[in-house]
Amino acid sequence: MFYFVCSSVIFLLRFAATFAEVGVKKGDVIHMLLGNSKHFFSACFGTWILGAILSSGEVGQEAKAIADQVFPPEK
Repeated sequence: MFYFVCSSVIFLLRFAATFAEVGVKKGDVIHMLLGNSKHFFSACFGTWILGAILSSGEVGQEAKAIADQVFPPEK
């Protein structure tokens, strides 16, 4: 059990380190299109460890719908 917990924490920290390497910092918004995957949980916590904000979307969406989520149209 201890090994499982330690390896899971290390996996979360790897996601956080990868996001930090590409310049993600506290307050940034990450839009994730990961789908139902065992990595989604780790990616969420990796995002939150850095203090970033997670915005998830549906994988099957069309490009315009994703663009509207990431860059909402001005009203």
